[in-house]
Amino acid sequence: MRELSRQVRNLSWEHRAAWQKKLHLTRLQTWVPPPANKSKVNVDIAIRDNFAVIIAIARDFQGQIQGAVTKQIQAAGLLEGEADAAKLGLEFVVDKGFRKVMLEGDSELVIKAIQLWPQSDS
Repeated sequence: MRELSRQVRNLSWEHRAAWQKKLHLTRLQTWVPPPANKSKVNVDIAIRDNFAVIIAIARDFQGQIQGAVTKQIQAAGLLEGEADAAKLGLEFVVDKGFRKVMLEGDSELVIKAIQLWPQSDS
């Protein structure tokens, strides 16, 4: 019983902290459209105890949704999940034929790693 109580308390604190962070970020951040010649794909992850869901949404410069994709995955750590979401989003826009794309997600580390990845023209 003590273990269950501890788990419930920890989950409630995690939930509260996540909502406080989300509310703080919501006040500070708004979606910024890409330039007229590009699309923007936003990626994210929602993590639960036994699974996680990753999502990618592509929009044009007017904010019109060009497409979206979701995928349920094994429960993952936040960084790994953000990387999986970025991969899903990039694969999605490539499959749709988009060539000029901006990627946006919560993990600055993941986004910068992708930006620094060696590129080829082929």
